[in-house]
Amino acid sequence: GDEIMAPVTRPPPLSVQTVVHHVIKYFPFRRVEEDSVKELVSYDDRNYCFRGILEGTTTGVQSFVFKVNHAEMTSDLVEGLNAIMNHVHSRGISCPVPLCSRQGSQTVALPHTDLLTWETPPNVNQNENMFCARVLTYINGDCAVSVRMTPNLLYDIGAFVGNLDHVLSDFNHPATNGRVYEWDIKYFMSVRESLALLEDSTKRQMAESVCAEVEHNLVPRFKSLRHSTIHGDCNEQNLLVDPNASVVCGIVDFGDCLQTCRVFELAILVAYCTLLVTADPIGMVAPVIAGYLDVFPLEQGELDVLYYAVLARLCKSVVTGYLTHLQDPSNSYVLTTQMAGWATIGTLLRVPKHEVDKVWFEDVTVCAS
Repeated sequence: GDEIMAPVTRPPPLSVQTVVHHVIKYFPFRRVEEDSVKELVSYDDRNYCFRGILEGTTTGVQSFVFKVNHAEMTSDLVEGLNAIMNHVHSRGISCPVPLCSRQGSQTVALPHTDLLTWETPPNVNQNENMFCARVLTYINGDCAVSVRMTPNLLYDIGAFVGNLDHVLSDFNHPATNGRVYEWDIKYFMSVRESLALLEDSTKRQMAESVCAEVEHNLVPRFKSLRHSTIHGDCNEQNLLVDPNASVVCGIVDFGDCLQTCRVFELAILVAYCTLLVTADPIGMVAPVIAGYLDVFPLEQGELDVLYYAVLARLCKSVVTGYLTHLQDPSNSYVLTTQMAGWATIGTLLRVPKHEVDKVWFEDVTVCAS
């Protein structure tokens, strides 16, 4: 479990001047508006939104994101993620795509010292961390978390992600196929090592119950479940909604992509959607499931384990958020899922699985608008 739970080396915060310098030095920009550079909230990368004009274009000023990944994101993996975005975009789904650098690559490797100042010191240590940097196109839309949820919008969220998985079902890349990653539900059981750190005994018992359920009912079935590439983080921050039409208009943040059990995509989506509909987390996510399955049907064996995979993702999210906050009390961002997440875990553990399955797969009477 150690290599799975290893902390990541986050890039240092960049000054506005550093962002502008690197963007113009490595990417074909004629001009970057300094006063437009804004850091976006992120778990372990650095993302800076900016406006600029590309050389040799007449499109004028456009928005972009300068993304610097944490040091554990190898250039091989980043190339795999670039390939996924290009593939998804080429099939008509709105998502960011990487720009080509002046050298013709879509990724630039920056040493740690280059990020501290835009004047590189002469004596750079050769063994220091390298960080992969990219410029991505900017996708307009409101985060789903800021939009009022309706059954029709929830159905559309499900259908959008179902279509995404349909497009990803024939995608393969060695870097994402072989990726070992702690957020993959396959490695959920590694949270057990951290449960002693949960001071609240009720929460600790709930997490232990989830571990027991997953160990007995999900882990033995991993090998029999179909595998394919998934986005891996279809959450309320990464799904973008057109506020006027109340439909999904794009998806961002492909940093968690990997090949794993296909049903985990829907499980992750459902887990995060329960946080948007806390009044009735089981009933109100039924349209999400209906929308997804209408576009991208799953096998009965996959539907049978959805309940356990949703529990696993919710538990992983709240336990990791709790531990992150223990290490860094100033990071209140990681606590957003805590209350709703624990409450939903409690609800799912209280309601018998066959009743949950009935609501999710049998009683659904929502139709697309």
